[in-house]
Amino acid sequence: MSGKEARCLGLLGGLGPGATIYYYRGLLAAHADAGQVARMLIAHVDVDRARAFVEKNDRAGLARYLASFIEQLKAGGAEMTAIVVVTPHICAAELKAISALPLIDMVDVAD
Repeated sequence: MSGKEARCLGLLGGLGPGATIYYYRGLLAAHADAGQVARMLIAHVDVDRARAFVEKNDRAGLARYLASFIEQLKAGGAEMTAIVVVTPHICAAELKAISALPLIDMVDVAD
């Protein structure tokens, strides 16, 4: 491994700790395969608070809530961000409009 450092990715985790761990492990393996040292930060989002926004279909509220964590990730050095579970992507359009960092939208990528 060359030890080439990757760009810093900020993950919005906690919404599904199992998913956070799954993607973290996968990202580590992908970076290792590419000969890079992974650089990641994980912000723990409260699943119950996020779920309340989803249940009310308050996409703008959820986007603002997630954006607050993205601000923290940016302050920590993250250069881009991703949400590691699918449901919060209901507010992807709203979040992209206010996010301090580019959002890697797993729904768009998978599509």
